[in-house]
Amino acid sequence: MKSRQAKGTKLALAAGSATVLIRRYGYKRKMHCKTCKSNWSNSKERILPKERFSVLLTGRLGDDLYAWLSEPSRKVFHEDSILFGYRHPRSSATDCIISVFQMTNETLNIWTHFLPTWYFLWKLLALLYTLDVWTDRYAWPLVLYMVSCCLYPFTSSCAHTFSVMSVRARHICFFFDYGALSLYSLGSAVAYSAYVFPDRWLNSSYHQYYVPLAVTNSIVCTGMSCYSRLGLPFLHYNRDIIERFPETERPRLSKVMRVLAFAYPYLFDSIPLFYRLYLCTGDGCTENDACAAHRWHIGLAFLTGFLFATHLPERLAPGCFDYIGHSHQLFHVCAVIGTHFQMEALITDMSQRQSVLTAAAPLPSFIHTVEPAAIASSPSSFDFTLQFRKESYELGLALPAWYNYFLFESHRPRWTLR
Repeated sequence: MKSRQAKGTKLALAAGSATVLIRRYGYKRKMHCKTCKSNWSNSKERILPKERFSVLLTGRLGDDLYAWLSEPSRKVFHEDSILFGYRHPRSSATDCIISVFQMTNETLNIWTHFLPTWYFLWKLLALLYTLDVWTDRYAWPLVLYMVSCCLYPFTSSCAHTFSVMSVRARHICFFFDYGALSLYSLGSAVAYSAYVFPDRWLNSSYHQYYVPLAVTNSIVCTGMSCYSRLGLPFLHYNRDIIERFPETERPRLSKVMRVLAFAYPYLFDSIPLFYRLYLCTGDGCTENDACAAHRWHIGLAFLTGFLFATHLPERLAPGCFDYIGHSHQLFHVCAVIGTHFQMEALITDMSQRQSVLTAAAPLPSFIHTVEPAAIASSPSSFDFTLQFRKESYELGLALPAWYNYFLFESHRPRWTLR
């Protein structure tokens, strides 16, 4: 009885190579590693907030940690060829924030996008200070593009930070990540339409339909990337979202669909740039100082796609690049550097081609800048909400859903002892 009434008791649990220190206020109970799988579960039993667990993970965390989870859940959290450094799959929001300052296999994924967010934000503020963006419509596409450059790395860093709160939180986080990437591709298309098109393609039919097609691509590819995780909510609905198609059942198909969802918008957006740099000859090809930066951006973009698709170098030596140097970290670094070169190239094109572009084509309007981004983001918000309505598929705003989820989910119990 005294042990059950003791406050702040600690229990050491040896689970393979991981040592787990568990604190539960008001209870003390001894467990052995042979009974870990049976005693820990994803039970729906509720416990009070004052009885919550505070879990401190030390040592090398590998698949032993995921022995506590069911097989489908383990597949959701486990990454190919990454053996150690996982955070606990039922962390609270506070634990997720604290883990940013600890060495895990996600730490550099978070920082390689969080720090560049502030660099891009500084570039955006410098642009707003330099240009009169409220009256100069010629600068609107660049402003939209730079806003998307600030948004996608910040969303990615938040997704990697909070993706271990639960299985559902993981899917929600990366849905927002996919939506931000699609918005970035659309921002690139709007900027390319305004500043990058070669002179001989200005005011052509392709130029006129370029942005509407980019909006369509953004919507379709966001849906495809979300489908690659959970399938369509109306056709593959199940209360247990882990059992939905197709990521846990067909991981290769899911990966192919995700790669296509990211690669196709980039390839479509870059058609004018590819033509201008590699195919166009003679007059009207627009050779200027921006071409070198554009080539750097293209090279880094293809390197980014290669790293994302191949999972190199960790595939060659599983366990050796878990904390530093695995493909997703390199993918983040290459993407950010490529975005920097793309931004510099667009600023150069904007300044050096202003007289030609303003004379040959009408100035960008609200319909060609802000409205495409609003149209593309609205279906994405609806899709995020549709995926996670358990009793009914009500449409709602994505950001309130995000806020409400973490407001209430962070106070729910993560485990319970049977």
